[in-house]
Amino acid sequence: MRKVSKDPLTAATTHVLLPALRPLGFERLSNRTIGRVSRHVFQLLYIQLSAWGGKSFCINYASLGLFRPRDFVSLQPGDRVRGPSRSESWLGAATHEQAYASMHDFVIRIREQTVPFFDRTRDIGSLMSNLMTERWGSEHHRLLEVGTYAAHVEEWDLARSALERAIEEYHNDGRDWVGGYIDIAEQLLSAIRDGSVRQVLDRWEAHSVEHLGIGKLLRRMP
Repeated sequence: MRKVSKDPLTAATTHVLLPALRPLGFERLSNRTIGRVSRHVFQLLYIQLSAWGGKSFCINYASLGLFRPRDFVSLQPGDRVRGPSRSESWLGAATHEQAYASMHDFVIRIREQTVPFFDRTRDIGSLMSNLMTERWGSEHHRLLEVGTYAAHVEEWDLARSALERAIEEYHNDGRDWVGGYIDIAEQLLSAIRDGSVRQVLDRWEAHSVEHLGIGKLLRRMP
């Protein structure tokens, strides 16, 4: 007899969501995070509980290139799994029966919405192409991502342009935390000039793998 968690959402994740995603190479990283690594891109789904109580939840997803040094997960580029009207989808998980029904619903929506997004952003080149079509409220972050990925695929003019624009946007932002991002962009511009891009990106990727805690996903890659 299979063991079932007392928490309805954890049980539904274990017995409904994970079996649907494991054939695609996804593994559980925590009770609420499921991910895979494909060609230097970390793709994840994050189950978010409602802050207002009531045991409702949504599922967010994202594709993150590992060449930009990361200390924590962000959910952009990505989206929230949406309902038929394209509104944000929040479903109930107050009981096991409700949680299982909600998760089956999410599996259908993930196959329709999320899996195609993951397929479109499964390597650094396609992720960069996707980012070129987007506009973010934090445009400096998007430009930094584009510059980093362009450097990886050796599109040097695009890399320099995106990094220089990112630096300008960070300076325009002016908040205390922007200095670290400016330093990243300037390090990569210097590496482009002196030919050390590969060493810098490899070091940053190792940093991201360690700080995101996804080493086990790399070990399971074929």
